Amino acid sequence: MRSEFDGYTKQRNRFTAVLNNVTERYYMTSTQYATFINFYENTLSNGSEEFTKPDPVLNVDKAYRFVEPYDSERVGLDWIVTITLEKLP
Repeated sequence: MRSEFDGYTKQRNRFTAVLNNVTERYYMTSTQYATFINFYENTLSNGSEEFTKPDPVLNVDKAYRFVEPYDSERVGLDWIVTITLEKLP
């Protein structure tokens, strides 16, 4: 939100809780990929539920949820999985 005062602009967050999107890429074996699919489809109801995982920068557990379906690519015998998550306040 922006407001002008005496020739300068003051800017602040529109909301008190700001959500941040993060994109992460994981290299997985076929077994790890099958475990991930099970977690995504069954535990998270196809990515609609929130979950906790360690924040890679702060190293504390934070709540996340999927912004969109994951993307996977087969590379030889392994998989590259790209996910976009929303870090919840």
